[in-house]
Amino acid sequence: MTGDQAEAIAANYLRAHKHKIIEQNYRIPSGEIDIISKDNGTLVFVEVKYLKSIKQYFPEEQVSPSKQRKLFKAAKSYLQVNKYDGECRFDVLAIHGERDKLLFDHFIDALEFNF
Repeated sequence: MTGDQAEAIAANYLRAHKHKIIEQNYRIPSGEIDIISKDNGTLVFVEVKYLKSIKQYFPEEQVSPSKQRKLFKAAKSYLQVNKYDGECRFDVLAIHGERDKLLFDHFIDALEFNF
């Protein structure tokens, strides 16, 4: 499964859990956000992680401090460009397994940030 396929599956998962998808693959030169959604009025920046096997390591552990800094820069850019000053959070959506048998771990408010 490619990253784009995993992100499409993640977007469908979020829709099924009442998120409104605002944007996918928001990019700036120094970072990218996989999915931006709204959940009950809260803007959610979602990092999608996919691994075939949970035995290798946990996908949610792959959001390194360096990756977090890039996510935060992209989020700050998005907030400024869109003049958004409401509530927001960072989620990690980990997808494990093969296409016919996927497991989802949705870590809500997984990353702490200060803008």
